[in-house]
Amino acid sequence: MSSAVCRTCGSSKVTLVGKLPDGFIFAGSRMSDPLPGGNLWRCATCDFVFRDPLLGDQVYERLYRTGGLDLWDNEHHREDFRLIRQQLAPLDGRRLEVVDIGCYTGQLLSLLPRSFRLYGVEPNMDAGRVAATRGISVLAATVDDFALMHEKYDVIMACDVIEHVPNPLTLLRQLSGRLKAAGRLIITTGNSDAWLWRIIGANYWYCRFPEHISFLGAGWVQKMPARAGLKLIELKLFNYRGGSINLPRILAAFLHKISPKTYRTLRGTKTGADVANNPPGNGATRDHMLCVFELS
Repeated sequence: MSSAVCRTCGSSKVTLVGKLPDGFIFAGSRMSDPLPGGNLWRCATCDFVFRDPLLGDQVYERLYRTGGLDLWDNEHHREDFRLIRQQLAPLDGRRLEVVDIGCYTGQLLSLLPRSFRLYGVEPNMDAGRVAATRGISVLAATVDDFALMHEKYDVIMACDVIEHVPNPLTLLRQLSGRLKAAGRLIITTGNSDAWLWRIIGANYWYCRFPEHISFLGAGWVQKMPARAGLKLIELKLFNYRGGSINLPRILAAFLHKISPKTYRTLRGTKTGADVANNPPGNGATRDHMLCVFELS
């Protein structure tokens, strides 16, 4: 097996973390044929963690465009949404222009202060139409199209988006180019430097979804965004399900790492595919992070 090359810094000093399982569900939709999992790598130079090899760009585009409308909107009590609302609450009353990258049906934007002017970028056309009914102007289907626009915005948000793109540094460069001089970029994603993830490796729940292909850690966001003209001004670790530590979920993640068969037996699942579609560990620890950037 040939070694991979880091997609954000170009270094060949990468270490194989482990093999990833084939994917039977992509963004909530069951696949007729499994998607190849590839391998998980960690860069020793910039701490980027990534899936390799990837599927083709056209394959990913097709899978996202044909997704349903009942996946992310089922998560009504998302901790990242709460933290972002808390972050923006002091700006209530100001006529700020706010863009949500991957806005889906506009659930997050609809929770923000009414004084804001709301915009979204969304590849799923059905979801975009729902967002429009919530008073959200969908500017573009893709970040590439959004990056070519001339307008600039006060706040750009990307919640659980950056792990879906091949090169997070490219995304940051595209978004920084659309920020006003005093604007803020808010990113939420998993933290690949989380202690439980370091121990569990390629069996960790967050990296096993086939649509998740790029993983950032606290170390990466403290040094690499400068290459995109951004300065990190706040980093907050959080548990995706709220709270801090959930011991039963931690034990489930360890059990699955040690003996997947025993874990499946105790859960009452018959196949490895069942566990691959619902891996243990979600909500176990503070393995997510909220990052706030400004132009440097």
